[in-house]
Amino acid sequence: MEESTVVIVGAGPSGLALGALLGRMNTKVIILERDTEVCEDPRGIVVNGDAVRISYQIGIGEGLTKRIGKDIGVLNFHRGSFRTSPFMTFDINVDWAKQSVSNNVTQFQPNYEREIRALLPSFPSVELRTGCEVFSRREHEESESTVVGYRTLDGQEDFIRTWWLVGADGKRGVVRKKFLEPEGVRQEDGAWTYVGTWVAINLKITTPTPDSHPEFPLWKLGWTPERVHDLFWPSGFHFCNDSRRPSVSGRFGPPGSGFWRHEYSVEPTDDLSDCEGQFWSLFSPWMVIPGSAISNALRGTQVEFPSDCIQVIRCRPFTFATKIVNKWFSNRTMLIGDAAHVFPPFGGQGIATGIRDAQSLAWRLTVMSRMGVGKEDKLVYNHQSCPEGFFIGDKGGGKKLAQIWVRRLGEAPQLSDSAFLRDLSGLSLLVLVRDRENRTTVEDVERLIKQADLPEGLLRMENVTFYHIHGRTADNVVMKDEEARHQDEGAADYYPCSAAELLTEGIKPIQGYDWTAVQDQLGPRANLVLLRPDFFVHSAASTVDEMAANLRVVREYFV
Repeated sequence: MEESTVVIVGAGPSGLALGALLGRMNTKVIILERDTEVCEDPRGIVVNGDAVRISYQIGIGEGLTKRIGKDIGVLNFHRGSFRTSPFMTFDINVDWAKQSVSNNVTQFQPNYEREIRALLPSFPSVELRTGCEVFSRREHEESESTVVGYRTLDGQEDFIRTWWLVGADGKRGVVRKKFLEPEGVRQEDGAWTYVGTWVAINLKITTPTPDSHPEFPLWKLGWTPERVHDLFWPSGFHFCNDSRRPSVSGRFGPPGSGFWRHEYSVEPTDDLSDCEGQFWSLFSPWMVIPGSAISNALRGTQVEFPSDCIQVIRCRPFTFATKIVNKWFSNRTMLIGDAAHVFPPFGGQGIATGIRDAQSLAWRLTVMSRMGVGKEDKLVYNHQSCPEGFFIGDKGGGKKLAQIWVRRLGEAPQLSDSAFLRDLSGLSLLVLVRDRENRTTVEDVERLIKQADLPEGLLRMENVTFYHIHGRTADNVVMKDEEARHQDEGAADYYPCSAAELLTEGIKPIQGYDWTAVQDQLGPRANLVLLRPDFFVHSAASTVDEMAANLRVVREYFV
């Protein structure tokens, strides 16, 4: 029988993200997807916060603001429609998360999924199989494995033996509904309940031109098609605070794609039998601007955006609710994304939570699989013996490390996640070099790792980074022979890049970029920092002896 370390059911954003991250860790995984093609309906339209950062770790960061979407820009809050001036704006281009990449991207979800699908063939350990409908699951306690049955489009039935089955097939997926609900796993109301019905409309806007609409009045004033588009479909995102019917509206998708999302609340008296008709009755007035607001030459007229340039892709009501499973696993079957929790797609959190699930689970499954530990391992399951999580809270652990731009001598700048977390299948050690006299040497680190006697592969010299916090100055640049010695042992030396240095390299840093964010966050006493693959600090120490004590805690954790 065919075998795979992990089988994922569902190739939406969560399942694809998990598969790609497992591929980066060289863990064998098969993804089974019922549909043969990417769903072209753009459902979730925002990727934000650490989900953007995780997308870079997956390997699709370069396409986020080119082929997938673009920065949201400014949030605008209006009284009434977005034709009124906003009473408040909030610029979210600023790097509030200290991650050096966009914090909010309005995406076209089909392109997000396509980018990951296109990436998967580069991972020899990953296979995506489409047109495969899962129908059975049999657990074998004696071998601690699960046999998954699936049916292909031609009716052929095949089976895979796996050690971990992950349901990423949505809130109505087979893994939870058919396999786990009979075992007592069910979705329930969360701590904060919300139930509301909204109508969600996806529009495709075609910009009029003098050739397509010669009678449009703004051509006589010298307006360009692009200027007309920006007038009627303003940039940013717009929250329209009408107490009778709140709504939200804004662009999404890659630059120039012409996609627009509009959502409005459903009120008790609404007749939803003709959603599109209701939408036009509410939205059409927003497409009319008094001529006097544009030019005195148009006083007494109304300028209306051509209705034949607005295509309704989708218009239907959605009932949003907050739900979470009472238990996210049963034996060796787990749930992520909407299969585990349903969150209204407000602020991009519907997709973001699933992507976080994928990152959190990927490295844990890899570590557990390579160590050969059983399903009782507390790294995934046991919240009682590990109430805080896999970190030491009173040793600086439990916080997410900032991301900046760094570089090695003679090399181009790169994001620090890719530098500090070069191998995602285990832990990494960051050694902060503060001065030339009191630095931790590569010999110190070699002894530290050897004496720690951690499970094989959990922390290796290849995952050690010497980080020179003051940058490339004459007083603290490591000597070339010392850097060569670090490289001989598998370690690497990196330096932070200032905004000015990035500009000289043709890289435009994000607004609010802070090249000292890493050391500022860690504080002046942290000289050695143990990192998890999901950006979190496990623990920090000021001396090698202190870090040795932290590593003893890690070792005891797995004993």
